[in-house]
Amino acid sequence: MKKVTLVLGYLAVISTVLFAIFKFSHLPGARWAIIAGCILFSLGYAPLLMITRNKLADSGLKKFTNIIACLAMLFVGATVLTKTQHWVNNNIIDWMAAIFLILAVLMTIIQSFMQKDPGKSLCGHNKAIILAMATILIMYLGMTRTPNVILNDFNMMIESQNKEIKYYNGKTTAMLENFDKSPSNPAAQAYLQKATEVKARTDSMVVYIRSIGESLIFAAEETKMPFDSMQFVCHKADRTVVKEVFAKEKTDSIYKIKLAAYTSFMTENTNSRGKEILDIFFKPCDTSCCSGKEMKKGCCDGCSPSLIGMLTILNSDIVHLRLLETETVTYLQAMQAKAVLRIATEEQKKGK
Repeated sequence: MKKVTLVLGYLAVISTVLFAIFKFSHLPGARWAIIAGCILFSLGYAPLLMITRNKLADSGLKKFTNIIACLAMLFVGATVLTKTQHWVNNNIIDWMAAIFLILAVLMTIIQSFMQKDPGKSLCGHNKAIILAMATILIMYLGMTRTPNVILNDFNMMIESQNKEIKYYNGKTTAMLENFDKSPSNPAAQAYLQKATEVKARTDSMVVYIRSIGESLIFAAEETKMPFDSMQFVCHKADRTVVKEVFAKEKTDSIYKIKLAAYTSFMTENTNSRGKEILDIFFKPCDTSCCSGKEMKKGCCDGCSPSLIGMLTILNSDIVHLRLLETETVTYLQAMQAKAVLRIATEEQKKGK
């Protein structure tokens, strides 16, 4: 029995090491290696170890401790398997693993205090300390860490979006500098004022959207920081924060009022392409997934995005605002040039 237990344990370790090597080297077989490792560890090594140790146990407390340790190992293996395979929601398995790990630590501490042999007592306390540290790290990493692939994708997306924002903003600013600013031309001044107001209103919406993103991070982290600095945020996958922030009537109402006022103004001053941008990116949300209830931004039950997802959406909104701004200012500049040319032509005809 002891030899079989050790063989299964070492086979589980070898399978897990192979999984890590295959995964880092992008070789095939990583999936089957971790499945084999978790099954050997949880369903082979853990129960056989419990049976072997229970045969040597001289008290009911030791036998109970062995059972708790076996259950902890079972759920830890299941947690590793579900996380690496991206299977169904494994929150319950995570919590069960954490609970049994904590119980195993407590039972080890109690057993150590009851041990009369000083050497065995010290060994037991050391095991409890190491197991407690491992439990804390496992719980922290399992419940707060976002996979690097998600974080890298987010950072690449944010970087790409920020480049677009910078490009459109720079283009709009350059076009405003090239507007005809002649005070003697009322038509030119009218279009310049409209373009300036487009820029001011867009800047205001961008500032407000950024404040929403920062409030989301503050609600999750209790720390003020730019909302595109996600590498410093722990609760990236948290969905409750988004629902809590947008569930507030004040936040949702202000957003709707500001967006409605902005889209109304832009509809009056943009061209057909600008109206298409408004229709595609800023039309009211589809409420079909909310059982007929009015959907608030990010607050629909069952389809509420994670914090990292919502921040990406908000930054995407800024990109579309800057795109709309650039398109509208381009249109107004063209209309101004047309008006100036018309007036110049009329004046030339009068001169003749």
